[in-house]
Amino acid sequence: MRYLRIFTVIAFVLSLLLAGWANYRYNRNLNTDYPEITSTVDLLEISVQDPPEAIYRDLHAQDATDGDLTEQIMVASTSHFLEPGTVRVKYVVFDSHNNSATLTRKVHYTDYVPPVFSLEKAPVYTTGSSFDIIDHIRVEDCIDGDISDHIRVISNMVNNFSVGNYPVVLEVSNSCGDTSQITLWVTYENKESTAVVKLHQYIVYVQQGQQFEPMQWLAAVTDRNATALDVEKIEVQGNLDTNKPGCYQLVYSYQDGTLSGYAPLTVVVTERQG
Repeated sequence: MRYLRIFTVIAFVLSLLLAGWANYRYNRNLNTDYPEITSTVDLLEISVQDPPEAIYRDLHAQDATDGDLTEQIMVASTSHFLEPGTVRVKYVVFDSHNNSATLTRKVHYTDYVPPVFSLEKAPVYTTGSSFDIIDHIRVEDCIDGDISDHIRVISNMVNNFSVGNYPVVLEVSNSCGDTSQITLWVTYENKESTAVVKLHQYIVYVQQGQQFEPMQWLAAVTDRNATALDVEKIEVQGNLDTNKPGCYQLVYSYQDGTLSGYAPLTVVVTERQG
């Protein structure tokens, strides 16, 4: 019993010595120097066309032990837009002892534009046919690229069994929280058009106050056998006002007494920049 007590005391003393040695080594190797990130500008201005590494311009990171850590800087988080084209970016850097430093500054994209919709086909259908316009809508964002899979249908009044002109409201948001919305008009008619009116695009964006020439968007007019028809017989009707931002519809129609056809064009008038 006596020897057991002595052994226990010795083991306890040894554990204390071992713990003290480990603590000494830890404190000896502990690095308490923190790195620092600095920026030569409070507001960084870049283009959406710049490479991804442009967001690190004018930054420098230094650590007393590791030296220059500029190449180790990372983006920790990016805010939604504080104002059009401007975000708040938080940067972080770690040294070799896992000490960290952060810096936050604003980044402004000088040529930013909201997400842009495009349409691959005319939204004209015969009654009873399925409504597939969503499959042909695309959205391109100057920061995120193709965000077509983010499209949300806000309103859909289409009745594919009844002749009519129906509005469909679509919306999409990018990673910066900017939202674009568009209203398309979908037409259902009793029979297929006997003439084919083709446009270069079926959604066009123009800036407020900009002149708009409807005929420049007409690609061709043909019959069902792709034989060209007289474009002089095309009439364009609609209530477009390029001085007022919004979504407008223009209808390109063809009539020659025998053949007829038409195609709608959605014109989005955006607010004047600056």
